[in-house]
Amino acid sequence: MTRMFGQFSPAMAAPTVLSCVVVGGMTHAFRAHLWRRRWFELGLGPLVIRLAGSVVVMALAAVSVSWLIGLYVTHAYELGARTIAYTVAGRFNWFFSLMLWTTLYAGTHFFRHWRLAEIRRLQLEVAARQAQLDSLAAQIHPHFFFNALNTLRALIAEDPARARDLMTDLADLMRYALQAGRREKVPLGEELEVV
Repeated sequence: MTRMFGQFSPAMAAPTVLSCVVVGGMTHAFRAHLWRRRWFELGLGPLVIRLAGSVVVMALAAVSVSWLIGLYVTHAYELGARTIAYTVAGRFNWFFSLMLWTTLYAGTHFFRHWRLAEIRRLQLEVAARQAQLDSLAAQIHPHFFFNALNTLRALIAEDPARARDLMTDLADLMRYALQAGRREKVPLGEELEVV
């Protein structure tokens, strides 16, 4: 770098440091603009185009600020052949740095958003399967109950004492099913005892 732009001096550091401060403020304002305008809700194509265009504008602004400070404030730069080479290199450096920073920021956001969407999708899938199981259980209970009533009807004529025992067992089972249905989890020992 010193061969291209001459000997390094503290006066040359000032424009770079001040440019970094300005670019830090620009990236902070740009991040707020992204969220305010809801750019992350756009499709990938429009988002990439807007991000790339914004990075070009910020890189040009960074080089301009750096040169204005270097030319008119610290007098570290002089107009001439080196100015053009430095301007081209400066634009490339700022563009590359800002593009890398923007890509990391947007990539992190997209990964976090994808992960949250995946968690929501899995939660919805679990809820849908639970609804299917609940629906099947609701269909099985009436079917079981009507079969038990038909069995009880047949036993009344054949063995009234056994029909009374079956009625008591059926009432206990239905009471347990209603109480257990209100709880999310039922201990296995309790289920085995009822069976």
